[in-house]
Amino acid sequence: MNRSQQVTEVFHELRRSIDGQISARDILAAAASIVELMSEEVESPRYDLRHGGLPFENWAVDVALADGGWRVMWHEMHRGARWMRDDWDGMEFEERDARIRMGVYA
Repeated sequence: MNRSQQVTEVFHELRRSIDGQISARDILAAAASIVELMSEEVESPRYDLRHGGLPFENWAVDVALADGGWRVMWHEMHRGARWMRDDWDGMEFEERDARIRMGVYA
């Protein structure tokens, strides 16, 4: 439907709903304004709700493996369920990591 047909349709709809309270000229101007307003292409806002860098799952493979795969191993080791983790010496990873950081367990 071209612009003049759209204006005509909106004009008839407004005229039916207003019932002669406003002149035809004002209704036509309002119809043209409505069609113009609704046909404008709206630019999407340029903002991103995500804060921080790109999530690890979305990294390119060559970037994720750039350090020899250590980052992938760390990510896989720390994201899985507890039952999927391998216990070292009967300790959970969190406890072992804390001991390594403190220098108690090497």
